Amino acid sequence: MAALVRSEEHARGQGSVARGRRARGRLAWIGAVGGLVSAVAVFGGAGSCASPTAISVDIYTEMECSSEAEVSLTVADDLAGLIGGAPSATSRGCVSPGRVGDIVVAPSDESDKQLAYAVATRLESEPTEACLVSPMPSDCIVARRQLRFSPNEELKMRVDLRLSCLGVECPDSETCVKGRCRTAEIASERCVGVCDESALEDGDLPDPGTPDAGPDAPPDAGPEPCPSLPPVLLASDAVHVPRLVTAEGAAYVSWVSGEADLSHAVRFQKLDESGPVGSPSSPIGAESEIDKHTLGYADGSLGIATESKATFFHQVAPSGALIHGKTQGPGEMGIAATEMPWSGEHYGLVQHTWDGDDTHYLLLPHADGLEQDVAKLFLCSGCSSAAVAWDGVSFGVTWQDSEGKCTFASFKDDASNDTAPKVIHSECPQGHLFKNARGLGLLYESGTPSRIQFVQLGARGDVESGPVAVSPDDGAVYADPQAVVTPSGATLVFFTKETATANQVYVARLEGGQVLVPAKPVSEAFATRGRYDVAVLGERVALSWLGRKDDPSPTLKPNGAYATVVCVPDAP
Repeated sequence: MAALVRSEEHARGQGSVARGRRARGRLAWIGAVGGLVSAVAVFGGAGSCASPTAISVDIYTEMECSSEAEVSLTVADDLAGLIGGAPSATSRGCVSPGRVGDIVVAPSDESDKQLAYAVATRLESEPTEACLVSPMPSDCIVARRQLRFSPNEELKMRVDLRLSCLGVECPDSETCVKGRCRTAEIASERCVGVCDESALEDGDLPDPGTPDAGPDAPPDAGPEPCPSLPPVLLASDAVHVPRLVTAEGAAYVSWVSGEADLSHAVRFQKLDESGPVGSPSSPIGAESEIDKHTLGYADGSLGIATESKATFFHQVAPSGALIHGKTQGPGEMGIAATEMPWSGEHYGLVQHTWDGDDTHYLLLPHADGLEQDVAKLFLCSGCSSAAVAWDGVSFGVTWQDSEGKCTFASFKDDASNDTAPKVIHSECPQGHLFKNARGLGLLYESGTPSRIQFVQLGARGDVESGPVAVSPDDGAVYADPQAVVTPSGATLVFFTKETATANQVYVARLEGGQVLVPAKPVSEAFATRGRYDVAVLGERVALSWLGRKDDPSPTLKPNGAYATVVCVPDAP
């Protein structure tokens, strides 16, 4: 069998664990009768120069840390030996937001080369022993792994206990990864750096009950055209809306999290059509408080703008490596528009002053941020509801002027004025601009109770058609419109229906400026007011939000940042 040792003692080369009480946020070792005993990890002799042979397991959870749900680690020689096995170590609570802690497993003799382990947790405070028997309780989350030790090497592994795996019972030789069952065996050579669940994601397993191929097998109908993706909890400690950006066939989602030292920082993660890929980035741009942030993508790097006492900009590689960090914008200004489009040369970042005039400017920073000479273009004073989009020729900007009228202006990439500010419509509260085949589309709230309206703008910002009501006329309050256009030209409009603290997200499809598919609710997506985002992901759409995935009562508060992938509604 393998022996266990806390990671900090393993790093010092010590092989015993002192007797003590089960600690919050630390894994405590349990003997065969459930009492705490010492554990011995056998490495090389005292004079050995080789690295210890071991596996370090770092455990993360999407459960609320404050619930102090039990997390257990069970170790066996193989996956079959895990069935009904007693936990080797347990923990309650977290050492930092979302992180349970780490543990090192070492072979007790040279012949002990193979290892299987299961990490399990349950809702509330139920013990986890029942999670490794069938039928598995519906409130369990289980992650299994089987692999071999690498001689004289320490393999670092990360295990994520995801809410998308809540109640998902997999065969004994498989494990749940983002809501789906996959093989639990990992070849050690596939693990470079930290070995996480991405090492299990190459190649889908056949669905249970799928007949073997043969002369009498039914014809292959192919994959489901657009399988649904259960919402994934990105972070339970998120404090602001998670932002999305499309990047070379994938998407990236970023969020502001509360760190262990009570500061705020931005983290991000890659998304593909099956959900999050890899692990979240290290914290970026830590400040005592971050009020809002926005995200962009430019020629292989991510741009992250954060608002604290001023606006700061960070250029980051998709790997998480910081390229240029914390360049400050001119003066003490905040972020006025949620979008930060890229033209090929500059970002378009709308900012506003915090003085009584509330003056708005369009800044045109390069990909490396605000440290170079940045064009600062005056837009308006005493205005609101600013939005910006790149139409392929210029940055179009809309806002409500001091009288509430919708105003449009556009600017070339060289900062020259393309279209002087002009009133184009009677209103555009909570406006959202997006590029489409005919120029720019404009969405906004209108009426009491508010509905979502669409207006088509031409190249110079003139209204060509509309307004067209996109949301239902049912007396409900619809708000916070956003839109994307897929590569095939499908226009999807998103908005929320206000009913509670967190409000369900809806999607409708437009064609030719008219509603082709009426609004439908997005399953399990409930966002607080204005706190969601969308981005194109192939022929689908990535959706992120701060809120909940269950239908809440008016008193329930948001419990995290979520992401899912939405399919294009079929035309009737």
